[in-house]
Amino acid sequence: MAHSLILQSLVFQESSGRYYDAMSTLCTLIGDQLTVNPVPCIEHFVADGDPYNVMQLAAEALFHTEKYRAACLVYSELRNRSTQNSGQKSEDTPSPTLRMVECHYHLGEYEKGSEILDSITFKSAQWFHLRGLLNYKQGDLKAAEENILIALQYDWRLEELEDYYGDRMPCDHSNIMDTKLYKMSPEQRLSRIHSTDVNSNTIIFVKSLGLVYEETADYILAEAYIHKALEMSLTLYGSTAAVYPIADCLQSLGDINSRKKQYSEADECYRHALNIYREIQGEKVKTFATAKCLRQLGENYVRMEQFCDAAARLREALTIYQDVTQGGDTKQISDILARLDEIENSQKRLSNHEKNSDESKSAGACITLVSGENFQYLLVKIWISIIAFYPLLYCSHQ
Repeated sequence: MAHSLILQSLVFQESSGRYYDAMSTLCTLIGDQLTVNPVPCIEHFVADGDPYNVMQLAAEALFHTEKYRAACLVYSELRNRSTQNSGQKSEDTPSPTLRMVECHYHLGEYEKGSEILDSITFKSAQWFHLRGLLNYKQGDLKAAEENILIALQYDWRLEELEDYYGDRMPCDHSNIMDTKLYKMSPEQRLSRIHSTDVNSNTIIFVKSLGLVYEETADYILAEAYIHKALEMSLTLYGSTAAVYPIADCLQSLGDINSRKKQYSEADECYRHALNIYREIQGEKVKTFATAKCLRQLGENYVRMEQFCDAAARLREALTIYQDVTQGGDTKQISDILARLDEIENSQKRLSNHEKNSDESKSAGACITLVSGENFQYLLVKIWISIIAFYPLLYCSHQ
């Protein structure tokens, strides 16, 4: 009975997007070891029954609160149990295997994610989107665009969609390059995506295309796609909603503005995104999303040569990365440390330049002063010589 009530509470919290509340509930019931060694903890907690449902809820709570390492362990266990519990899977929840790929993607383990993704035989919209994201991170931007476009086909709400395919879900995904969808220019494609009648997947796919175009340095096109994703997010969730899709779009727009050297606009986007992340997570919660936003805000200050503000934001990001990864994401940490060293060196150079400039001005003033005094002294000596020599000259003349 107690387990049933707990499950109902967790289901309610997660269905309303309150994953941090769900995580707090689980840690209170199961213990903080849930984030370190989750599977044995859950099995011990549900010692007298099947832990599958609790594992599902715990995995989603861990995933959405960015405890990706622990979440991946639970999803792996769920995958192993899925043949015995195939009827218990929610239709709205991605498969445990896809979630494992997402965890590795967020952890920066792209090769491991690709390896697991290749093991999946059924290729859904989420499969193609993840393949596109992995392509994007591994530098294959053409393949990234193609795979994200295939994902978009599943959820696209276009006028005349059936005129292109005759069916909303084309079966032969390999023929993407033969479809009118692919042959459209990105601008034409964007004009047919409407802000109404969208779902969360459509928003994610459109934003991902914007990220691909940003990487090609086509900032105008990238900005247009991410603005469209933001517009759809505001329509779907409301203009005052504190949700990840809105914050993620704002952060991406900040990145684009910073690359375009529009630093004030970038600062505004980053700050707005950071406020939303903190509203969702709470001021004291440390997550990848917050760390990334702080880091980008710091990098933007570096470009503005506001080194003190830059160092403060980067140190905040560094602390979060060190805490949430337990030192695992060494690249992020080493990159931030390197940047902090550069800032320190820049501040020293700036300080030395200002010091040398002040000394030069002081020396110049002294030289001017000495030169003036010497000139006055010379005039006096000449005048004295004239006075002394004049009587002699007069007597000689007489």
